[in-house]
Order: sequence, then structure tokens, then C-alpha cells
Amino acid sequence: MQGQLKKPVLFAKQMTHHLLHLPKDFLLEAKNVLLIRHPAKVLMSYAKVIQQPVLDDIGIRQSWELLQYLREHYAHAYVVDGDAILQNPAGQLEALCNACGIPFDEAMLSWPAGPLAEDGVWAKYWYERVHRSTGFEPYAEKEVQLSPHLQALAEEAMSYYHALREEKVG
Repeated sequence: MQGQLKKPVLFAKQMTHHLLHLPKDFLLEAKNVLLIRHPAKVLMSYAKVIQQPVLDDIGIRQSWELLQYLREHYAHAYVVDGDAILQNPAGQLEALCNACGIPFDEAMLSWPAGPLAEDGVWAKYWYERVHRSTGFEPYAEKEVQLSPHLQALAEEAMSYYHALREEKVG
């Protein structure tokens, strides 16, 4: 793919709440992709690792604020929904690639199993299933059961989720 593009493509997954104290101006030169998930699903995952998460732990408010910043500065910003990708990997990735000006390649739909050096220190907490996978699995809706505390957080996050989802690619 590198031969088809004028500049190299670097995809770096960051959590928006890790960017809070960094200058954001470097993002203005990039094509930014904001990956969102339904807050209840995020909180269900978080609760397995973090006992009492708060809204700022899941980064959805920060993602919305980042999108506003990028829009105010006329920077490239694209929103993708994790469930939409899982339901239609090829279609969603092709739509994202088209939006970003990157050629879509079927090779994006599979990968070798195992960890990567760049997975970082959190890999053991979050990437166990990813490390076992070699591609996208058929989508299966999961039942979401939340404690009253987490349900309240999910409800608090929904306005941000809906605002971000309105901007979704694909």
C-alpha cells in the first residue's frame, strides 16, 4: 500500500483521556479517526478491570470534545462505530478508507495471531481475545448487564455517544 500513497500511513490507537494534557495542534495535520462504542458495552468491559469507573474513564466526553476541537480547526476527523465495523468489516473499513483517501485492501480483514511489540503495558488487560484472533469474527449481539452505578454512567454518556454517532462514516 505504501507505494500507492504519497505519505506513509500510521494508525495509532490512543484513548482520548490519555491526550488531556498534550498539545493538540499536532492532530491538525493528521486524519483523525475516532472509534466509538455504545457506552453500556464500554462500561461492561471496563467493569472487568476497573472496579468503579467514572465517566471520564471511558473517554466518550473527551472524544466529543476532541471532535469539536478538530471541527473548529477544520481538521480531518472521521467517526467509526465499533459495532458497525464488527457487523460489516469490509464495508465499514472500505468506507473509512475512502473517507481518508487510503486504498482499501482485503488484507485489512485478517492478521496473524499473537501480540505486537506496540501493544503496550495494557495488552494483558484488554487484548487477550485479539491476540487469539486472526480476523473479524461473525457479529453476535451480547447481553449487557450493568450495576445501577454503571447504568447511570451509561445514561450520562448517551448524549455524547449520539452526538458522535451522528458524524459516523459509512
